[in-house]
Amino acid sequence: MLIPKFEITQTDEDIILTIQVPHIKVSESELIVEDGTKVSFFCKPYLLKLNLPRRVLEDDKCSAKYDPLDRNGVIIATLPKLERGEVFPNLEFPSALLIQPSTISQIRFHFS
Repeated sequence: MLIPKFEITQTDEDIILTIQVPHIKVSESELIVEDGTKVSFFCKPYLLKLNLPRRVLEDDKCSAKYDPLDRNGVIIATLPKLERGEVFPNLEFPSALLIQPSTISQIRFHFS
């Protein structure tokens, strides 16, 4: 899986997540908000998982649109803030918001 290029900005009311995903089949993509702070995007071969520093709404007020002409494909998701006017810190460091895959312990098998 590849982590797509992405940007996060904010207004007083919304978090705007811009995901650059060239040449995807948008009908096979998923964007999910869980617990108000976890955002996941999946569309082969891309996977993006973020942990936001504050909460956003998880209802039908969230929206996303796909522009196939912008950089060969961009998804712009608008996520309304739970608390209007609240400032989400550290959005200028988007890589700090990435949820890292869990560490897998190595197990050695011995065959006889």
